[in-house]
Amino acid sequence: MRPPFARAAAACSAALALAACANLPVPASLASFSSLAPGAPEKPVIKIAGELPPPPAHTWPDAKQDLNDHRADGWGLVSMPELEQYLNALLQKIKVTTGTADWPVTVHITSDTSLNASSTAAGNIYVPLGWIMSAQSEDEIFAILSHEYGHIYLNHYALYDVRNAGDASAILAGVTWSVVNRNVVDRGWNGLDKIMLVQSIGTTVLMPAWQRSIEEQADLFGATVSLRCGYSYIYGFKAFLERIDTYDTEARERDEKLQKAQDDAMHEKIRADTLARIPKGSVPMASAPASGASATAVAAAAAPMSDAQPSGPAQALQGINDALAKLNDALTQGQVSLNTGAYDAQRALDRALAKGMASLRDTHPEGAAREDDLSKAVEGLIAGKRPPATTAPWEAARKQRHTKEVLAHYAMLSDIDMLEAQHRYVEAYRLAQRAASGATANDAAPDYYLANLLALSHARSSETPGQILARNQKAPERSWRVQVQLADAMAASNRAQARAFLEGQFAWFGQAPQTWPDMIAFYRDTGDVQRGKQMALACGINFANYRAACSNASMTPAELAQIKAKTDAHAKMIVDNVSHRWFRQ
Repeated sequence: MRPPFARAAAACSAALALAACANLPVPASLASFSSLAPGAPEKPVIKIAGELPPPPAHTWPDAKQDLNDHRADGWGLVSMPELEQYLNALLQKIKVTTGTADWPVTVHITSDTSLNASSTAAGNIYVPLGWIMSAQSEDEIFAILSHEYGHIYLNHYALYDVRNAGDASAILAGVTWSVVNRNVVDRGWNGLDKIMLVQSIGTTVLMPAWQRSIEEQADLFGATVSLRCGYSYIYGFKAFLERIDTYDTEARERDEKLQKAQDDAMHEKIRADTLARIPKGSVPMASAPASGASATAVAAAAAPMSDAQPSGPAQALQGINDALAKLNDALTQGQVSLNTGAYDAQRALDRALAKGMASLRDTHPEGAAREDDLSKAVEGLIAGKRPPATTAPWEAARKQRHTKEVLAHYAMLSDIDMLEAQHRYVEAYRLAQRAASGATANDAAPDYYLANLLALSHARSSETPGQILARNQKAPERSWRVQVQLADAMAASNRAQARAFLEGQFAWFGQAPQTWPDMIAFYRDTGDVQRGKQMALACGINFANYRAACSNASMTPAELAQIKAKTDAHAKMIVDNVSHRWFRQ
């Protein structure tokens, strides 16, 4: 049941359906349009806060395929029907206010716990759980929805190259998964590394990398709509943009704490493992007589020492023993340092990779600069108006039984991360059991945590890790990543069964473009290289954005090695040519 709204917005008309706000007329002289180039489609532009251009003509790509792409991305979508009903009611206000009540735009919730909201040309707005957890009022969540609707309304997707979901993201996903599945024993990884890297290819790979000017246009649109509907700028857009910067700072601090906790725990484990491999009680070289030493001296050295200091040969041998003990300790500590250093060096490479991926996924300009510009733009509109925050309907929406439980369980994941980083696997497993229960018993992310920790904690369970992951097939929203993980596990014992399973999942996800590189790579890795090659050709024809990703996924290790050798040879030739020219000068 949709919660009642706490108040009627000042600029809303009671005659409009769903308490939608007044669709104020826009003077024709202010309906500004410009063209990118001769023959380019018209680009509606907002030049003054408070005024909107007429809605441009839209073509709507396949919304179902777009949904399947997001289901296949990261942990996918999360089923929260009560909250979706509430969010779509707010969206209807925006549509009526802008004269686009018949547009096929709807809101969906992703399982991403960051603040990466997005929208698509197909008319889908994706709000992550992170915003549902963080937003403090209806004003703020309305700001998010109106901002994303602004990208759709202003036709940004038709006018700019916003293809993040093609080659770059798919290749990034492939690279990440190859790192995730590397030999964790040799690299000293624990379960947290897998989870953190899986999260790094979350829903942000499908977000367009807007320029700041485009974000500011969506901000102007959203603020205009929000103010028309009587929402607070202070508790709405200002809070929305400031929270982005606060979250970014807190996320960096959290990641640093996680990395430090994991490194500290791993250093201690490396030390303990190294010491355990050294035979106890052994003293190199001192156990045998030194050249010229008598049996009496050796016996004296072996006898219990009295309080009196030994003299003569015994004293000499004791000195040798002490020196060798110190040397042995130094060598032991040196081995610990060597092993720790090797781990640290690998971690430095891992962090460089993560930093590179983060830069590819940094799609939105900083919120502070945008908020400064927007505050100046709307200053005249909000002069003397200080409406209070609309909190009651928002809190009521989040307290609905199913919604409240989902939010509580996903909030546990960050605590599980920290416990796992500290190698406190038993405690992390117990918390994961709670996260993967009730309303979220079949959700991809909680199930992945639980399956991962079952193995790490060596806990007793009536389910295997594979059976825990298989729960996701019962969920209203499946995750493609979990299905690939299940197929990989099946392939170890029965490749034919694994192929049939993943092909069925491929069909369930509507053969969405995002799933093709994984499907091709699965054929390659399970021995059906030819089918993978054929599928890569079809992918290139049907999905131009994914052409390179699909081609790379079809290549065997030998082919990749050959390409690398040719690339290296070409690079060497260029360096040699440059060197020869330099020396001749």
